[in-house]
Amino acid sequence: VFYQKTLLENNIFKVLELRYSQALRSQIDPIVRIIADSFASTEADSSANIEQLPTEVQTAIIEAARTDTESPSAIFEIISAEQQTWPDGCLGLPKSGEVCTQALVPGWKVQIETEILGGMRTLTYRTNETGSQVRFEP
Repeated sequence: VFYQKTLLENNIFKVLELRYSQALRSQIDPIVRIIADSFASTEADSSANIEQLPTEVQTAIIEAARTDTESPSAIFEIISAEQQTWPDGCLGLPKSGEVCTQALVPGWKVQIETEILGGMRTLTYRTNETGSQVRFEP
């Protein structure tokens, strides 16, 4: 099975392509729908959603960024926030050998910007609704 979704944003094409065996279609199709639904434009709605982002989620993401970048004094700015539904309890980012619940998890995809080592970096994090789970999206 081949699936492709293309978006044009700021004169840049963003392409999502997925390929998988027809034999796995009944298992993979529900996951593909979740991934495809999350592959959307970030222009209009993401900045408006920052105002809706719960304070506890903002705090959890900033703390995770401080730890991940080893920059406790850096300034982090949230530049986009999108509500998402993740495919599992690992927010779609399981660690090696980790067992994840198979229930859908509502939450947030948040991008932050910071200056590290003299350069600007954008970091993306996934959370559940309350920010009690935060995962860095590579």
